[in-house]
Amino acid sequence: MLQTEATTLPSPFATGAQEKFFFPGRSQIEALARLEYLVQERHRIGLLISQAGSGKSALLQEFLLRCESARHSVVRLNLMGLAAEEFPWLLADGLGLRPRRDATSVKLWQAVADHLRACCYQRRRVVTLLDEADRAAVPLFNSVVRLLYLDTKSADTLTIVLTASTDGCENIPHHLRQQVALRIELPPWDCDEVRQFLTEFTVRDGAGVIFERDAADRIYQVSAGFPKRVAQLAAFSTMVAISQNKNKVDVATIEAAQGDHAIAG
Repeated sequence: MLQTEATTLPSPFATGAQEKFFFPGRSQIEALARLEYLVQERHRIGLLISQAGSGKSALLQEFLLRCESARHSVVRLNLMGLAAEEFPWLLADGLGLRPRRDATSVKLWQAVADHLRACCYQRRRVVTLLDEADRAAVPLFNSVVRLLYLDTKSADTLTIVLTASTDGCENIPHHLRQQVALRIELPPWDCDEVRQFLTEFTVRDGAGVIFERDAADRIYQVSAGFPKRVAQLAAFSTMVAISQNKNKVDVATIEAAQGDHAIAG
């Protein structure tokens, strides 16, 4: 399986037995370390920013899995298109509180507050991952502030991670941005990281097609190192190579793949 920014993109040659994989370049490794530091040091808000296609959402999912392994209580919500009245129910549900469908807002917030207190007594962290915060409706930020207020009564049990595009940070209210303890940027991969990814992709894909060094360098040039574009072009180029009965992807294969498929930005 092939990792992209928003999801994990399946290889066109994947079988049901293949699992999704997360490829950590140097920037991903550093970002994960900083996110873990944010939680360990009990900071309340972190901000993860990147340009579109940089693997922000895939990184957030990997961090969620690590939080679960560390026995943190963790929830991930995408704020784009979410109505303010939906937030407390989805928050409670994501935290495993099993809210009733007809639960009132007051009941939902009370359940979340009780959960924060319980985690405080258990010495567990509550980690709330709020994706695409820069695309959230303005009223939703009142819910984020309310969640922070609840946490003041629970000895700072909560850590919130907001994600945003590089150009969209200003859409997050100033009073929330002022509370950000750690700003984490996720740059694109460099050429060596693209080569490493393609080596891993070749192993995981199982199609028996390898990438020549010049082809890997061409993918880096075309994609500018953005993981989503690298992943898409790797998959398309492999398809073209297979269709031409080739076991290697060369520069000509990359050019053919570009002509046959539009690479998303």
